[in-house]
Amino acid sequence: MFSHPAASDCSPNDHKASEALVFQLCHTNDIHSWIKGAEVLDNCSQIPLYAPVATFSQDSFVPLGGQAGIFLGCLPNGFKLAAQVCFANATVLHIEKGGQFTRDPSIYHVVLF
Repeated sequence: MFSHPAASDCSPNDHKASEALVFQLCHTNDIHSWIKGAEVLDNCSQIPLYAPVATFSQDSFVPLGGQAGIFLGCLPNGFKLAAQVCFANATVLHIEKGGQFTRDPSIYHVVLF
C-alpha cells in the first residue's frame, strides 16, 4: 500500500488515499499543481503507458471523492488503471463505459504537472 505525507488521509494520519500512488511513482507531491489534460477515453490510443490519470471535477482533482492512478492501456470500452483505494493495496481496475462515480471513464483525464 502506497503512502505519502502529502496524500489525503483515509483514516487519521495514514496518508494512503489514491493520490499517494501517483505521488510515489511520478515524483510529484502537490495535487494543486495538477493540470487537467486530455480525456482518457477519447484519446486512449494516444496516451502513453504509465501516464498519471485522475478524475477531475471541473478543472480540479478532488481527493477522497476522486480517483488517481497510472494508465495501463486501453480496453474495448474503457481502459485499465493501476490504482489504490482507501484501506486496500494497489490493484488493476477496469474503468469501462457504464461505470458510475469513479468507475465512469468519461471523467478521467491525463494529469499534467
